[in-house]
Amino acid sequence: MKDKIKIAGLGLFILCLLASGCSTEKDTSGEEDIFEEDYDGLLTVEYINTFPDWTTSTDMEISIFRTGEVVISTGIISYSGEHILEGGDSKITRSGNWGLAPEGHVEKGGGQTYIVIDPRINVENDITTVYARDNNGNWVMVSQAEYNGPSGGIVTFSFEQAVLSPGGAETGVSEGTGEITWTLNLMPAVTPIVP
Repeated sequence: MKDKIKIAGLGLFILCLLASGCSTEKDTSGEEDIFEEDYDGLLTVEYINTFPDWTTSTDMEISIFRTGEVVISTGIISYSGEHILEGGDSKITRSGNWGLAPEGHVEKGGGQTYIVIDPRINVENDITTVYARDNNGNWVMVSQAEYNGPSGGIVTFSFEQAVLSPGGAETGVSEGTGEITWTLNLMPAVTPIVP
């Protein structure tokens, strides 16, 4: 009987040792925080095209944690425009959508802190159509081109500008017949007061 109690006690002791060594929570006590506090804000993209004309934009929420982890919500931009060429005998239409699933990280260098974001733009149904007038004045499609797939590249922001500048940190990219402007605005995260 004593042997059974000893074996059961030893088994219980080993089980307790194993259980105390396992944890479902991430241990961050050894990690050094990059920032003194968490930050929340908006990542804004504005797409201004000139041929054909359109202006569209979207805001995506962004959170940057003390540890440097960056979390950004997804976004969608829809655009369309039409341009009638001089003389009125030809026109171009273009429309499409961008699905944005940005990912970001923090980089330090040269005494500065940067937020580096890959916007991960997925172009969906970008259709450019060229029309010409027939002898009766009706629009007749001459050609059509469609694009679906990735677009864009990495954008980098100064963390200090994103927090301290009233307009945030801004970077622009020229693309074909348009301009894409990215703006990052951050402020210290506010902890809600729970009654």
